[in-house]
Formats: sequence, C-alpha cells, structure tokens
Amino acid sequence: MEGTFESFKEKLKENNEFYFYGIGGQGVVTGSTLFLEGLSDSNWHLTGVYSPGAERRGKPISCFVGLYNDPKKTKSYEMLVEKDVLVVFDPASVGKEQLLNGLREDGIVLFNTPKSPEELVKENGKLGYFNVATVDASGIFSEVFNEAFGRATTFEEIRPNVPTIAALFNITGLASLETFLKIIESKWGGRIGDINKQAAIFAYNKALVIESSKKGMDTTIIEMERTPVDELNEIALCFPTEGVGGPTGLWALIQPKIKEELCNNCGTCFIYCPDNCIIWTKGKEGVPKIDLRYCKGCGICAEECKQDAIEMVEVKR
Repeated sequence: MEGTFESFKEKLKENNEFYFYGIGGQGVVTGSTLFLEGLSDSNWHLTGVYSPGAERRGKPISCFVGLYNDPKKTKSYEMLVEKDVLVVFDPASVGKEQLLNGLREDGIVLFNTPKSPEELVKENGKLGYFNVATVDASGIFSEVFNEAFGRATTFEEIRPNVPTIAALFNITGLASLETFLKIIESKWGGRIGDINKQAAIFAYNKALVIESSKKGMDTTIIEMERTPVDELNEIALCFPTEGVGGPTGLWALIQPKIKEELCNNCGTCFIYCPDNCIIWTKGKEGVPKIDLRYCKGCGICAEECKQDAIEMVEVKR
C-alpha cells in the first residue's frame, strides 16, 4: 500500500537505533545529518556516529543515529550493533542480506529502489519478518534534476539522500514536510536547494509500505555479538585500513594540531577520522597522535572535538 504520514509510527519504541547504509557519493553522511537536524526540536535525546570507510566514492559508508527517551543511552556505543530502523540509500545493495543483521523482528527497513515492498518480500522471504518500505529516491532526484538542467543525470550526480530522508520522516511520523523543507533551505541555496526541496516534496508521499507478516525470526539472520562500551576500536562495521587512501598527507594544505593542554583523551577524533590516521588507545595516558602521512586535512576531527583541542594549521613545505 502507499505510505501515509505516520504509517509506522506505532512501530517505534522508547529507544530507537537507526542504521543508514550506502556508498561514497550518495550523500549518506549528509542524509543522516539532515535526519538529526529534523529532530532537533523534538523531545528525543539524540546521538550519531558514522563509519565512513576510506571516505572515497564507491566505498561503503555507515551512519548510526540513536533516538532515546533515556539520556544515558546517548553515552553508550552499544547502539552500533543493533538496529530498529534500517535505511538503505544504495539501490545496488537492496539484495544484500547481511544488512539485515541486528535488525529486530518487526523493525522497519526503507529501501531506495523502484521495486515495491511486495516484490522485495517475494524475492527474499526473510524480509517478511520486518516492516518494509520502498521509495524510488534515485529516480525522483533524477527526474527533478532533468527538469532543472534539461539533461539526464550521470551516475555521479545522483543524490538520493534528501528524497530518502523525506520518505523516512513520512513513514515514521518523526517530522513534517514543512520542517524538513526548512532544514533543506538552511543547508542549500540557489538551484541545488530548489532541486532538493522539489525532490523532498515528490518523495514525501511516494513511499510504499507493507507491514511484517511473519513471527519467530530465524536467529541466524540477527546473529551478532554486542560491542562492549570500552572497545571503541571495534565499533565501525567498515572501519578504514591505515593508508588505504594513499599518502594524502603529501598534498594536504592544512593539517590538524592537537593542543595537549586542552585534550581530555576522549577519543572522539579517533571515532570520526575517515582515514584512520589518528592513533589512540582508550585508557592510556597522554593524547592521541596523528599520522600526517595519511591525513588529507579534512578538518572533521577539529569540527567534532568538544574540547576545541584541535586546530587546523597551514602546511609549510
């Protein structure tokens, strides 16, 4: 059936953990950020972490967002291995059964695909244990882009994140279209902003939904150990390998410098670094070290540091 506002609202719990999955270039991180911003005026206690692999186009990217009634939950990284809601931005990944790992029975899964939920359940019977929604986010974005620029999109230009998040807000009842449009306006201006707003409007009421029809889920679908809070080095499901992006430090124009007197050794920079070039061990004295051979100077660590203990400085060669 066609999704209506708040289709799956009753499926949400007191504490909900969202898992966003896609590949580099599809706007997964931006999409999860827009989702958080859309909830900024709600009563939920919010948290979010992302695991960007090597942060290169085509590489897997995972984002984790927690909506909690219990504020203590926002301090726990155990959220990263369990899912109440799964959102798949990548149409090519719709058939990847391993994405269902950790998704609770009667949980919600939203796919970016032109297929209907009924088609997907027919192709994979295990989806019958979940509430399934689909929206052709890539197609919607491409159609709006074509109208704006008078030509078809290339594969690299397709950004399904905004229409996917619009559909997610609709089927969960977590935010209105008006609220989401204001978030988009604050993020983009000009033609790009107009394209994203139009894509959001089109997608908001276009999701198709089907409720779960099976009970007693096979435990092999969700077999996964919880990650202890004190093992942060294990939380990223697609964690980058040292140097996988090459010696980016050779061309970086700016690089981070840690202010040791302000650093409290919390490890936030280690979690957010997309290239795994921050060396940190929980519980050890001292401050993290930065492997400048592989640091491209993105500034994410400085942006996320709550202590303002990282500054970006010009590279002098």
